[in-house]
Amino acid sequence: MRSFHLRGDPSVRQTATSAITILPAQKGHLAPRHAQLAGGSGLKQRRPKGRVIFHSDRGTQYTSHDFARFCKKNKIRRSLGRTGICYDNAVAESFFASYKKELIHTRPWPDLKAVSKATFEWIEMYYNRTRRHSTLGYLTPHEYELGFRDIHELAA
Repeated sequence: MRSFHLRGDPSVRQTATSAITILPAQKGHLAPRHAQLAGGSGLKQRRPKGRVIFHSDRGTQYTSHDFARFCKKNKIRRSLGRTGICYDNAVAESFFASYKKELIHTRPWPDLKAVSKATFEWIEMYYNRTRRHSTLGYLTPHEYELGFRDIHELAA
Protein backbone atom coordinates (compact mmCIF):
# COMPACT_ATOMS: atom_id res chain seq x y z
CA MET A 1 0.00 0.00 0.00
CA ARG A 2 1.14 3.51 -0.71
CA SER A 3 0.02 6.72 0.98
CA PHE A 4 -1.06 9.61 -1.18
CA HIS A 5 -4.01 11.95 -1.59
CA LEU A 6 -6.33 11.43 -4.50
CA ARG A 7 -7.27 14.59 -6.31
CA GLY A 8 -10.48 15.96 -4.87
CA ASP A 9 -10.66 13.58 -1.90
CA PRO A 10 -8.08 14.21 0.87
CA SER A 11 -9.82 11.67 3.13
CA VAL A 12 -8.45 8.79 1.06
CA ARG A 13 -5.03 8.14 2.58
CA GLN A 14 -4.14 4.65 1.34
CA THR A 15 -4.44 2.92 -1.97
CA ALA A 16 -3.60 -0.65 -2.78
CA THR A 17 -3.25 -2.15 -6.21
CA SER A 18 -2.88 -5.74 -7.21
CA ALA A 19 -2.25 -8.26 -9.92
CA ILE A 20 -1.67 -11.99 -9.60
CA THR A 21 1.43 -13.81 -10.74
CA ILE A 22 2.47 -17.47 -10.52
CA LEU A 23 5.94 -18.10 -9.12
CA PRO A 24 7.76 -21.30 -10.04
CA ALA A 25 9.71 -23.29 -7.46
CA GLN A 26 11.33 -26.68 -7.85
CA LYS A 27 9.05 -28.04 -5.13
CA GLY A 28 5.57 -26.64 -5.68
CA HIS A 29 4.27 -23.38 -7.06
CA LEU A 30 3.26 -20.19 -5.34
CA ALA A 31 0.03 -19.74 -7.23
CA PRO A 32 -2.91 -17.40 -6.81
CA ARG A 33 -5.01 -18.36 -3.85
CA HIS A 34 -7.39 -15.89 -2.28
CA ALA A 35 -6.72 -12.20 -2.76
CA GLN A 36 -7.69 -11.81 0.91
CA LEU A 37 -4.37 -13.38 1.98
CA ALA A 38 -2.31 -10.57 0.45
CA GLY A 39 -4.83 -7.92 1.39
CA GLY A 40 -5.04 -9.12 4.98
CA SER A 41 -1.27 -9.16 5.25
CA GLY A 42 -1.04 -5.62 3.88
CA LEU A 43 -3.69 -4.33 6.26
CA LYS A 44 -2.09 -6.02 9.25
CA GLN A 45 1.39 -4.72 8.47
CA ARG A 46 0.50 -1.20 7.30
CA ARG A 47 -2.48 -0.46 9.58
CA PRO A 48 -3.84 2.27 7.31
CA LYS A 49 -5.55 5.30 8.81
CA GLY A 50 -8.49 6.75 6.94
CA ARG A 51 -10.23 5.31 3.90
CA VAL A 52 -8.59 2.68 1.70
CA ILE A 53 -9.15 2.06 -1.99
CA PHE A 54 -8.10 -1.28 -3.51
CA HIS A 55 -7.58 -1.15 -7.27
CA SER A 56 -7.20 -4.28 -9.38
CA ASP A 57 -7.96 -5.75 -12.75
CA ARG A 58 -11.18 -7.68 -13.29
CA GLY A 59 -9.77 -11.09 -12.39
CA THR A 60 -12.21 -13.50 -10.77
CA GLN A 61 -10.30 -13.39 -7.47
CA TYR A 62 -11.15 -9.66 -7.19
CA THR A 63 -14.75 -9.85 -8.42
CA SER A 64 -15.74 -12.78 -6.20
CA HIS A 65 -18.30 -12.60 -3.40
CA ASP A 66 -15.59 -13.70 -0.93
CA PHE A 67 -13.40 -10.73 -1.82
CA ALA A 68 -16.40 -8.38 -1.71
CA ARG A 69 -17.13 -9.58 1.85
CA PHE A 70 -13.46 -9.16 2.80
CA CYS A 71 -13.48 -5.57 1.50
CA LYS A 72 -16.76 -4.74 3.22
CA LYS A 73 -15.54 -6.19 6.53
CA ASN A 74 -12.32 -4.15 6.31
CA LYS A 75 -14.00 -0.96 5.01
CA ILE A 76 -12.12 -1.07 1.71
CA ARG A 77 -13.58 0.53 -1.39
CA ARG A 78 -12.97 -1.59 -4.48
CA SER A 79 -11.92 -0.07 -7.78
CA LEU A 80 -11.81 -2.25 -10.89
CA GLY A 81 -10.03 -1.39 -14.11
CA ARG A 82 -12.05 -0.97 -17.26
CA THR A 83 -12.37 -4.00 -19.49
CA GLY A 84 -9.65 -4.11 -22.12
CA ILE A 85 -7.78 -1.03 -20.83
CA CYS A 86 -4.37 -2.25 -19.66
CA TYR A 87 -3.30 1.17 -18.38
CA ASP A 88 -5.81 1.12 -15.52
CA ASN A 89 -3.68 -1.33 -13.55
CA ALA A 90 -0.30 -0.20 -14.87
CA VAL A 91 1.23 0.35 -11.42
CA ALA A 92 0.63 -3.26 -10.35
CA GLU A 93 1.69 -4.66 -13.72
CA SER A 94 4.88 -2.58 -13.61
CA PHE A 95 5.62 -3.84 -10.10
CA PHE A 96 5.29 -7.49 -11.15
CA ALA A 97 7.41 -6.93 -14.27
CA SER A 98 10.20 -5.47 -12.09
CA TYR A 99 9.75 -8.18 -9.48
CA LYS A 100 10.10 -10.98 -12.02
CA LYS A 101 13.02 -9.37 -13.87
CA GLU A 102 14.97 -8.26 -10.80
CA LEU A 103 14.33 -11.25 -8.52
CA ILE A 104 12.26 -14.20 -9.68
CA HIS A 105 13.95 -14.95 -12.99
CA THR A 106 17.48 -14.46 -11.64
CA ARG A 107 17.89 -18.03 -10.33
CA PRO A 108 16.06 -21.30 -9.74
CA TRP A 109 14.14 -21.42 -6.47
CA PRO A 110 14.42 -24.64 -4.43
CA ASP A 111 11.07 -24.30 -2.66
CA LEU A 112 8.26 -21.94 -1.69
CA LYS A 113 9.91 -21.00 1.59
CA ALA A 114 13.00 -19.67 -0.22
CA VAL A 115 11.03 -17.66 -2.79
CA SER A 116 8.69 -16.28 -0.09
CA LYS A 117 11.62 -15.15 2.08
CA ALA A 118 13.44 -13.58 -0.86
CA THR A 119 10.23 -11.85 -1.97
CA PHE A 120 9.68 -10.31 1.45
CA GLU A 121 13.29 -9.10 1.58
CA TRP A 122 13.17 -7.73 -1.99
CA ILE A 123 10.00 -5.75 -1.29
CA GLU A 124 10.79 -4.49 2.20
CA MET A 125 14.56 -3.93 1.93
CA TYR A 126 15.04 -3.03 -1.72
CA TYR A 127 11.84 -2.04 -3.53
CA ASN A 128 10.38 0.14 -0.76
CA ARG A 129 13.60 1.56 0.73
CA THR A 130 16.29 1.67 -1.99
CA ARG A 131 14.75 1.53 -5.46
CA ARG A 132 13.73 4.93 -6.87
CA HIS A 133 10.32 5.19 -8.55
CA SER A 134 9.61 7.55 -11.43
CA THR A 135 5.92 7.78 -10.44
CA LEU A 136 7.05 9.20 -7.07
CA GLY A 137 9.42 11.79 -8.54
CA TYR A 138 12.37 9.38 -8.16
CA LEU A 139 11.83 9.01 -4.42
CA THR A 140 11.62 5.62 -2.76
CA PRO A 141 8.19 4.66 -1.37
CA HIS A 142 9.68 4.96 2.12
CA GLU A 143 10.86 8.53 1.46
CA TYR A 144 7.47 9.41 -0.01
CA GLU A 145 5.66 8.06 3.04
CA LEU A 146 7.95 10.14 5.27
CA GLY A 147 6.49 13.20 3.57
CA PHE A 148 9.11 14.07 0.96
CA ARG A 149 7.66 15.14 -2.37
CA ASP A 150 10.78 16.16 -4.30
CA ILE A 151 14.14 14.43 -4.53
CA HIS A 152 15.85 17.78 -3.89
CA GLU A 153 14.38 17.81 -0.36
CA LEU A 154 16.66 14.95 0.63
CA ALA A 155 19.93 15.82 2.35
CA ALA A 156 23.06 15.03 0.34
